[in-house]
Amino acid sequence: YGEEYLNQTPEEVSLTQERHSAYYCKAVKEYMDILLAGNSHIAIERISTDIDNIRRAWNWAIQNEKVVNVNQAINGLSLFYANSWGVEDGLRLNNDAVEMLSKHLKETSQDDDHQLCNRLFAKALAWSGFFTFQFDPDRSQTYLDRSQEIIDELMESGVDARYEKALLYYLLGINNTDLGNYDIAQKYTNACFSLSKETGFDWMVLSALDLLGDIGQSSGSPREAKHWYEKFLAEARAKNNRSNEIRALHKLGLATRRLMAYDEARSYYQQGISLAKSYNNPMEETYTLTSLGFLSLFLGDFAEAIQHFRDVVSISERLGVPQRALNALIHTGFTHWMRAELNQANTIFEQVLDQTKGKD
Repeated sequence: YGEEYLNQTPEEVSLTQERHSAYYCKAVKEYMDILLAGNSHIAIERISTDIDNIRRAWNWAIQNEKVVNVNQAINGLSLFYANSWGVEDGLRLNNDAVEMLSKHLKETSQDDDHQLCNRLFAKALAWSGFFTFQFDPDRSQTYLDRSQEIIDELMESGVDARYEKALLYYLLGINNTDLGNYDIAQKYTNACFSLSKETGFDWMVLSALDLLGDIGQSSGSPREAKHWYEKFLAEARAKNNRSNEIRALHKLGLATRRLMAYDEARSYYQQGISLAKSYNNPMEETYTLTSLGFLSLFLGDFAEAIQHFRDVVSISERLGVPQRALNALIHTGFTHWMRAELNQANTIFEQVLDQTKGKD
């Protein structure tokens, strides 16, 4: 009814759409601030709740070349899609921004808007490169190279584009880690860390430390990984960033397990789970409970492993994350099978099959 009423007065339609877009794009920036402050689960939950309005606001901003609105929303939405397995949505979002900005830059003069457009263009290209990597690594590099060119041009002209450069280097670090280019990944991530320290970009400092630990893990150097995760934990605690503190404890558990320090790994996991409960971060709780379940299974503590996996099932069902619940149910069935409790295992596997009927 509201839309029908507005359509009777076109000027009201335009004004309402403009206000709607400005409100929700600004809201994404505010949610991003919540994420940066260490409450990523709250930020992701709020974006999920508002996602239909946010998409509408974004599309209107793109169609009407509202650069300020797009700039407010691009990082928050890109991080949201990166953290919620929305690779195709993240790619579409940033490709739309790249296309709009390519056109807009040809039509604007060398003023403040032009400078903002170029900084935004560098970010959109970097994110497009990151999301495209999942489908076409060669095309991904084309986006990333163009982002680097724009950043270099901005900095040569006296524009402080260290924020954009840190973001680009972070995404290059992730992509090169996935490619197995660990020395290159470490080079970019160290550069990201230094730039982020210079600019006071706390969230990126934490992300770089986390990624340096991941590079150590992926390259088969758990001792080096532990070194970086310890720095990650210390930095998260210094910034009172609880989400990253929980994440760092989980990562330290993974690294110490690979070092065969099983009691130490269990202690890190338990600290992370306790903190996740205290700060109502159920998603991080499920990640850490799953790792603790696998540690218990490895050590032959089958009853304990089953309890941890069942806790993951319960929390995931409450959160409405069926795939995570299903995975934990499979782990539960496998643990019963390892325990020679074949009837219980078969019952659980039948339950899994019933839940997956008709699904790809």
